Amino acid sequence: MGTSRVLVISSGLALGILFSAFAARPIVEILAGTAVEMDLGEVVDNSGLVFEGRVVHGHSAESPLGSIYTDWQIAVDRTWWGEDQPTRTVRLPGGVLASGKAMMIPGMPSLVLGEDVVLMLTEPSADGMRVPTGLAQGKYRIVADALGAKHAVRTGELLTLATSTGMFAGKDRLAVLEYADLVAQLEAATQAKRSTGPSAPAPIEER
Repeated sequence: MGTSRVLVISSGLALGILFSAFAARPIVEILAGTAVEMDLGEVVDNSGLVFEGRVVHGHSAESPLGSIYTDWQIAVDRTWWGEDQPTRTVRLPGGVLASGKAMMIPGMPSLVLGEDVVLMLTEPSADGMRVPTGLAQGKYRIVADALGAKHAVRTGELLTLATSTGMFAGKDRLAVLEYADLVAQLEAATQAKRSTGPSAPAPIEER
């Protein structure tokens, strides 16, 4: 039986893509993933794609340079920012190959088949790779309680956030919002972005 191999890479490389707009703020690499702390409006402002959907398929592969990525197929419920598509395939760094070889980026949120998510992703790189904006700050899992009320859950395992004062605050607890509150904040943030952007996409109605 083969031995599984896990490659853990620093999130520092991803930060150069994610937060060029925050270059003046201090960033250091530590064992946890490190990202600039942002409110939801800032996350939306720095995202090229914001949408909600259900994860229906995932396939991991290895690039010619040896890094591992996963193509996630998502059935889209609504799109706040970006081209509206009924189904999207988004390529995210990290994953597990059939051989057992794996790669993870600390602070990068995981996706699970069947889960309902809101994703805020960067513009794609030249090879089509996207990254959740702000690492774990760019994903909410949508869940329902025993009474059927929907909530949005953001986890922050292995993520340390850099504040504008240079202080670092570890985030290892759940952040839970009422689903309706998250939707209202996303609609307000995308409307504000649309009003100031040079070529903003038109608003998309929920399916």
